[in-house]
Amino acid sequence: MSTKTKLSQIIATIIEVMDDKILRGSMGEIGGLFEKGQHQTLVVFEKQIGKLFSPEEVEYLRANHFFLLTKRVNRKECAVYDWTAMFSKDEELERIQAQAREAERIGRTEAKRLALLRAHVSKEKTLASMLEQAMLSHPNVRLDAGSFTDKVKPGKGNLGVPLLFLSDLHYSEVVQADQIDGMNAYDVEIANKRINRVFENTHKMLSSHLKADHGSIVVAMGGDMISGDIHEELKETNDLRTTEAVFNLADRLALGLKGLASEFKTVHVPCVVGNHGRLTKKPTAKNFGLDNWDYVLYTMIAQQLKREAPNVIVHPTRGMDLDFQIFNTRYKLTHGNQFKSNGGIGGIWPSLMRGNANRQKRAGIFGQTYDFLMMGHFHQLGYVEDLIVNGSVKGYDEYASSKGLPFERARQALWLTHPEEGRTITSQVFADEDPARSKQRSVKGTAFHITA
Repeated sequence: MSTKTKLSQIIATIIEVMDDKILRGSMGEIGGLFEKGQHQTLVVFEKQIGKLFSPEEVEYLRANHFFLLTKRVNRKECAVYDWTAMFSKDEELERIQAQAREAERIGRTEAKRLALLRAHVSKEKTLASMLEQAMLSHPNVRLDAGSFTDKVKPGKGNLGVPLLFLSDLHYSEVVQADQIDGMNAYDVEIANKRINRVFENTHKMLSSHLKADHGSIVVAMGGDMISGDIHEELKETNDLRTTEAVFNLADRLALGLKGLASEFKTVHVPCVVGNHGRLTKKPTAKNFGLDNWDYVLYTMIAQQLKREAPNVIVHPTRGMDLDFQIFNTRYKLTHGNQFKSNGGIGGIWPSLMRGNANRQKRAGIFGQTYDFLMMGHFHQLGYVEDLIVNGSVKGYDEYASSKGLPFERARQALWLTHPEEGRTITSQVFADEDPARSKQRSVKGTAFHITA
């Protein structure tokens, strides 16, 4: 029953109780008689509103409507009184009540969403913990850093140990070609082809162009392996749910590592997590490595290869960085999201080099200096002094286009570390097809063309 209907019932009752003389008398008589019958009218009014209204509504009516009733009763034609003013106030009451109900509904929905989010995070933390415990029981998984080449002895024709830097796959993300002038496209199907191409081109380059007995190979995984759902736009546009993406990518990477394991004596896989795979909405410092889908991915890869490729040794870390050494060359692996790019004429490099210098100073205090800092995150491949920044498998996207960043193909870093000379030959492995040679490339035309 609406407030308007309730008030109509009350008004009818009050008029019924009033003596007929009140309705037929003069204005003066009406005033006097009403004073005598006012108590009775009030009693009826109180009883009616007690039945039809809540305590909060009663207070509202007392404050806004009974005053109008006692003032307007001096009108001669009380029975046909125009109650529009009263009803307009009740419409305001109904609006306030509707807003209160909507706020309550939203509150319940938000509480439910938060409860589901807490349950989701709790479940994922439990999953990560279970995988970690299982991982500790397998010989091909190591949580500690160290030298990857203790058993590798430099010999004649040995050009060094190759290192493939694999990062920023953003698996499951979708890049729409028509939103970036046809410069790139990306989805799960394209990602699978590019991952395969990276492993195939790495093998081809090392076996055909750099013929040598390398012995071991290092495949460093630098984080942001999956798209994740830390941003609403990713949650809405990703090809797969995050759990599906992790399972699919684990199979795909395990297959590539297994292929390398058949060609090399040992495959070392140092791993750090990125920011896109985190399980929390906002970045955290504590348990940075554990509360992350990348960490789950690495442990799943280790699980799959424990029997089929025991010479693949996975080295995940619970922190942000991982130190390792090849011969006498020391590397520090990190994702790079803790570094900021200030842009400017020098692009990302001045601020990254400044950040690296600060990191070197801190490491020197504890005797943990390194020769090269490896990072991903910025999707711009470059070898600058003691800094190595990786490209991406995803390639150019809407974000880069919106910021006016220069175009860069999907590519990953590959180099050799010599026993005596340290890092020597530096190269790159393309993940995409050459846009200049691809017959399937799409040429974007103009929206219209006026010729005359």
